[in-house]
Amino acid sequence: MDDTMIKDPYAGPQSCDACPHCADVCDDPSCTTCLDKIKGDHSHAGGGSNSASETYKQSAVFTMCQVRRHNHETSTWLLVGKNIYDVTICLSIHPGGSKGILKKSGGVHDCTEDMTFHSRKTIRSWKQSKIGILVPCPGNQSIVSSDTAKSFMDKKGWQSLFSK
Repeated sequence: MDDTMIKDPYAGPQSCDACPHCADVCDDPSCTTCLDKIKGDHSHAGGGSNSASETYKQSAVFTMCQVRRHNHETSTWLLVGKNIYDVTICLSIHPGGSKGILKKSGGVHDCTEDMTFHSRKTIRSWKQSKIGILVPCPGNQSIVSSDTAKSFMDKKGWQSLFSK
């Protein structure tokens, strides 16, 4: 049998990996499930858009399902406690390079501790990059992992500094 004739049943528009419980959408622009979600009910967290668009900037709440998609050079989101920051524009100017930021983006790491060694000036600039807060996905009431939650609780001093 010719391997080129075998079609992967999980490839193409049928391979939607979006969470069915929140406003998360897949990367396939022709996915009818996600297109319906975007056009339909916008009361879900995040407004139903996957790009760092005006929809996201207006919405202010995101689930981990949505945050996880923003872990690349064209869209880089960091989680600091329950706050979400779009740091895409910082990649090219970060003194430590982009690799370290990308490694921790998409919600895979709570960057609260990482931020403690940044200057107040940097912290002020970060505030301008805040796009929202993390909320639980209706399909999973846990907002973040226990490690992230512990880190968030252990850094109350940092959180108060950051929220000023």
